[in-house]
Amino acid sequence: MKQIFLFLIISFFSHGQVLKDPIAKAWIVEGLNKTYNFQFAEAEEIYAKIKAKYPNSPTYNTLMHMMLYTQYAPVADYPKAKAQYLYHLNKAVELSEKLAEKNENDTEGIFYMLSSLGSLAAWQADNDEMMKAVNTARKAFPY
Repeated sequence: MKQIFLFLIISFFSHGQVLKDPIAKAWIVEGLNKTYNFQFAEAEEIYAKIKAKYPNSPTYNTLMHMMLYTQYAPVADYPKAKAQYLYHLNKAVELSEKLAEKNENDTEGIFYMLSSLGSLAAWQADNDEMMKAVNTARKAFPY
């Protein structure tokens, strides 16, 4: 529920493309509802629509790593899911960085950058990679 509320707040103030699209916002809310109701296959289908419409946005990868984290908690105990989780998490960081390069003041880009870096730092800290976690968290300071 917190994520849905956060997406709606960000979308109100967003200047980015995905969260200004009412159809994409509806897909995000629907996909998050499916995720939190443990309907993961349905959520993944919805998230694929977002990827198809916005292939250069970190939205898809952010939603996928959130879904995998929910589906496989603790995700570190599932090697295949862990690999997918880390792929989507790192891809979200990469795409967020590209958004930031285009416009460092874009609310949507800032949201995804902070979300992705925060999730990556949390993952690293949870897996006893404290120095990596500190360095990842430091990257968030400019935003």
